[in-house]
Amino acid sequence: MNPESLQELALKCFRHAEESLSILERATSSSPSVFPQEALLSSISFARRSEALAALEHMTLAGIFNHSNSIYTCSLPKDKLEVIYLLIKGMTLTPQNPHAPGVEIVLTLPKSPNRLENAIKEFGPQTGLIQKTDEIFDHLAHQATRSLIVMTPYLDKPGAKFLLRLFSNVRDGVEKKLILRFVSLDPTYSKYPSGYSPIRDDLKTMGVEVFDYAIKRDGTTMLETFHAKAILSDDQEAYIGSSNFDRYSLENSMELGALITGEPVGQVRFILKSILSISTPVY
Repeated sequence: MNPESLQELALKCFRHAEESLSILERATSSSPSVFPQEALLSSISFARRSEALAALEHMTLAGIFNHSNSIYTCSLPKDKLEVIYLLIKGMTLTPQNPHAPGVEIVLTLPKSPNRLENAIKEFGPQTGLIQKTDEIFDHLAHQATRSLIVMTPYLDKPGAKFLLRLFSNVRDGVEKKLILRFVSLDPTYSKYPSGYSPIRDDLKTMGVEVFDYAIKRDGTTMLETFHAKAILSDDQEAYIGSSNFDRYSLENSMELGALITGEPVGQVRFILKSILSISTPVY
């Protein structure tokens, strides 16, 4: 294999450079050429798990590893792996665009057993690139250092329990905001979020600011409101998708969304800040 080919392999690994470097370091620092998946990922934190799986997938597709049943075999000699490692390391020292966007697919499966899960597994290693919705939500809450904004049109009692757990995982001093709809209306209203009242005091204790985006439209009985679902963490990462905070989304429905990083997050922030500016503070 010539140097240009090694350079091409390094470029293919660069999107997940940090995780690729960690995997290559593990692969070159020990004598075996065969590794369980967990051995290659052992030094990577849980918060970076999705990126690590994506890196491993790219490295397998590039031919650096062969893969079978979570066992990875090096396809190249250790000295070639070390060259790829050094090439990636060198590229990370070159200033990169800090606003380069990234998107990861986020999926909720119906409660097991379900037929969709088996169907997805038939497609093989690509399933490792799909992240679980609850894990991504937890990640967004854990990594927030300045603010966490959650917007959900539906909130029932199971969803409220999950929402409380999410906010309880946010570190002290982080600004927490929750955007709901119809909470300023009579609780007997058919679309009132039934999970809100039982946790209202808990949200107050946690310092969560609650806002109601449901505005009367002049000359009509209709309300201006929303159906979007979003979570914004620190203006750095955002979830946009179909998942609500209710039993259907948590247990029964397939929900699909995306974890967004980079410049597009600023657009999500702009929209959520605009919504907050016209919403009614509940307390």
